[in-house]
Amino acid sequence: MVRAGWLLGVLSLVAVSVVAEARVSGTVPLVIRLEGHRGAALPGDRGIADLTFRHGEETIAFRVREIWVLAGDAAGVDVLHEVEPYTPSMSIDGPPAVLERLLAAKPDQMLELTGYFRRGQRILMLSGVEPKKSPPAP
Repeated sequence: MVRAGWLLGVLSLVAVSVVAEARVSGTVPLVIRLEGHRGAALPGDRGIADLTFRHGEETIAFRVREIWVLAGDAAGVDVLHEVEPYTPSMSIDGPPAVLERLLAAKPDQMLELTGYFRRGQRILMLSGVEPKKSPPAP
């Protein structure tokens, strides 16, 4: 009985260590949302970062106005600091219909991109690309 309790304690420590290592090493994806538009800065644009996405052979410029981490152990600025030094900043993939909405967007069209970001590998798996809704008039 004592041996079973000791074994259970050791297994619990191993499980906690594995989960902690996954969080630190970046193997647990973050759910992020990016708000911005394709292309270069527009007049009066208050972007916080210029990213480039790679999809196949295509490179897509994206001007970020806001970034949120919806799930995971990081802040939006952590994601930007990780990817900004690289060109392309990250690779993107996702369902064809979602990718098509990004590829077909006009440079002045504000978008909200949602997806799973894998840290360390700089991969964004898009789950949503939607036009940014304008705030209601007062």
